[in-house]
Amino acid sequence: MIAKRKVFRYESPLGPLMERLVREKRATGYKYDTPAWVLKDLDHFLCGSIGRINALFTQVQQPMTAVASLGNCVTPPRIRPLWR
Repeated sequence: MIAKRKVFRYESPLGPLMERLVREKRATGYKYDTPAWVLKDLDHFLCGSIGRINALFTQVQQPMTAVASLGNCVTPPRIRPLWR
């Protein structure tokens, strides 16, 4: 008799990848019940944190964009060989 597995619905941006991983593992013979449950908890966390994560990326991206806008003004240091 084949046991009915709990199917979780993943809703975060990584949800499709999580679902694919669980389906692949189960198709190859693993029960994969506990890892699927852990992935569901991670998915729930990511859904609740997505606003904070986007804000963090915005804060990090602004200084990086400013540096990139300098263009050729920033010259990398010259690397001297250790031997001559």
